[in-house]
Amino acid sequence: MALAAGGTLLPFTLFAYGQSRVAAEIAGAFVNLEPLVGATAGVVLFGNPVGPVQVAGGAAIIAGIAMSSLPLLGKALPAPLAARLL
Repeated sequence: MALAAGGTLLPFTLFAYGQSRVAAEIAGAFVNLEPLVGATAGVVLFGNPVGPVQVAGGAAIIAGIAMSSLPLLGKALPAPLAARLL
């Protein structure tokens, strides 16, 4: 019962509450950060080994979030440029 309430119900409820209070872009970034936070917690709390593959994965997550946050990517391309790219 404690595992269900403390490990599942409470975190999901708090996460849903937090998502309802922020913009979709911010909530999306946090969804993508979950594996990175979990892996980091495993290294810090449990001494899980970390190697170049884990570091590259973390860097890819951070780079993806950074690229999705760039203001230039959110703007529409001018029609002539968009036609040339397609």
